[in-house]
Amino acid sequence: MTALSAIFSWIKTGSAFPFSSSDSALTETLIRLLDANAPRAGCALPGAIGEVIGRLAVENGLEAYFTPNFANTGNAVIVIGASKPQPDVLIAAHMDRPSFRVKDHKTGEIYPVCALRLPEDGYRCAAKALRFDATVGAIVAASRGIFRAEGGKLRYEIGESGELQLLDTIVMDAVPHVEREIITGTGLDNCLGVMSAFGAAVAFAHEQDRLIAANKQIMIAFTDEEEGIPEVFFGHGAARLSTVVRPIAGAIICDAQTVMSETNIEIGQGAAHGVISGGGKGALVAPNFAALAAQLISVGKQFPYGSAQLNTGYLSRSDDMGMSRWTRILGMIGVPMRDPHTAHESASIRDVVSTIEWLTVFTLAVSGVIPEINQAYRL
Repeated sequence: MTALSAIFSWIKTGSAFPFSSSDSALTETLIRLLDANAPRAGCALPGAIGEVIGRLAVENGLEAYFTPNFANTGNAVIVIGASKPQPDVLIAAHMDRPSFRVKDHKTGEIYPVCALRLPEDGYRCAAKALRFDATVGAIVAASRGIFRAEGGKLRYEIGESGELQLLDTIVMDAVPHVEREIITGTGLDNCLGVMSAFGAAVAFAHEQDRLIAANKQIMIAFTDEEEGIPEVFFGHGAARLSTVVRPIAGAIICDAQTVMSETNIEIGQGAAHGVISGGGKGALVAPNFAALAAQLISVGKQFPYGSAQLNTGYLSRSDDMGMSRWTRILGMIGVPMRDPHTAHESASIRDVVSTIEWLTVFTLAVSGVIPEINQAYRL
């Protein structure tokens, strides 16, 4: 068996990958994440998505590995493997979603604190106003209403009850819908990444003893504030990790990847793996790690799990903006999806399964568990 084939066999797949496209557990877990409140800068607070991830950790036997607000960075983390000061590999999956703040609470005018990717002829969808309620000490949905983009202005119109306040955060809202393994809704950017990273964490937990024996540690960070205005710096939550984390090998970005005319990835063909973001404005993966990914993808076609496709087209920047300044980016992995930052985002459930598997395999490969891979690819 070649070294590249050996990495696919390192994990005992029967126990390591509990989520499958035929199992309702994956879809139900993903919908729970989509239904969670995920305002930029508030994800680690009670009532928000970090709390949901914490409950999922308990339900899946990961409670001992989970920290809800790691080092006060606003990011939640799962750490699995050897007890050592720093992880060998850091996986980052942002949990916040496109957010809007209030410009005028009387007129409902709002402004984006994220990238706008709306149809040019206007857009209308359900939305909710999120607020920190000190009486309950948590993020709550203070009102529900309609998001409107018309005439160059953005507005939030309250529904039957509630009032808009200046400090509210507006996010799109949609009831997730699944039909023929295609899930549609809002928040897939980046609940797809969160689900993939969480699934990989479950796989690593099944291999805890082997990771300890190999003296390897994997850290999965669910970051906040990835969503930002693209003309300036963004990825603030991931950037704050630099004060406490120095991964030995580097980091993997786990974020949904957009299917569009400038890309060669397709929905239904497995995980997407990128090696350059923003057309060179973001991270650039070193040639040896890029070659390793490409050849692993080729070898992986022999195996019934972990299918992936190399994204050689345009890939939007993500947490690599904040992280490539202080650690090497080893790869960018995500579920292919359409129409990000809308209420009609869509992706394949089967691709989520493939991404969980591929993320697990690639992370192990770059962590150094196979000496022959280390030597051949100068890891």
